[in-house]
Amino acid sequence: MGIKESHANVGDRGMILLPYLNQWKGFDRASSNLVGVVHWMIVEFSKNPPVYAKSSATPAAPQPYAGQPVTVQAQLINASPASAAAHQRVPVAKAVPAQLTHEQRLRQSVKAKVDSALLKLGNEHQQQMNTARQEHEEVTSHNKAVEKGLTELRQDTQKIRRAMDDLDDLEQAAKQVMAKHQGPFDIHTAVAPNGRLAAQLLDNIATDCALDDYREYISELIKDSSISEASVAQYTKEIRDTCRQQFLTRALRKKILRAIQASSLTSA
Repeated sequence: MGIKESHANVGDRGMILLPYLNQWKGFDRASSNLVGVVHWMIVEFSKNPPVYAKSSATPAAPQPYAGQPVTVQAQLINASPASAAAHQRVPVAKAVPAQLTHEQRLRQSVKAKVDSALLKLGNEHQQQMNTARQEHEEVTSHNKAVEKGLTELRQDTQKIRRAMDDLDDLEQAAKQVMAKHQGPFDIHTAVAPNGRLAAQLLDNIATDCALDDYREYISELIKDSSISEASVAQYTKEIRDTCRQQFLTRALRKKILRAIQASSLTSA
């Protein structure tokens, strides 16, 4: 096989010359890739093959096609008995596969490269699709979280609106009470108990507040390091007694409130 001289697409040393290669863009894989090169080679070489078969000086023996058995019957037609017997003892050769031409080898090489390029391109597209699917799942998950947050925000907004409406009602009720009691306001008259249970409840609340103030005062002394290490045991005892008194006071307050509720239901 030899390369044709003055071929339009192949030089004397086998260099391929194509308009596609002259417009090659290395940074753009979509418009410049191996698949495009192979496509243009097939198009141009099918119009004008770049190689030709060289003629040999002595004619070569005909090669059997693939699958054809080689026999020696033709050689034994005019041979002597001795030579025929010698030829008959020669083992029959196996079938020789047909040799591929340069054009067939070129086609197989191009086909293998195209298949490899297509396989690589398919793997890249598959990876891109997997990445896009994963990103879609993440976006869907974030979208659900945002929708859940918006739903909770709407519920909180409705609660705030209801609370504001309640405050407006209380404000209106307070204005009505203040309109009825215009004039000087006497705090002692306002908080004066109207019964024995009410007076006991008022004393209980005052005792609870006093115990809270006492505990706060002792805690401030500890923070200011006004209590020495020797007085720590006394401080602990005072805190324990104060908490016990406060617990009993609050338990008594619950009993007083239940008694007041029972008396109000009885009177109603």
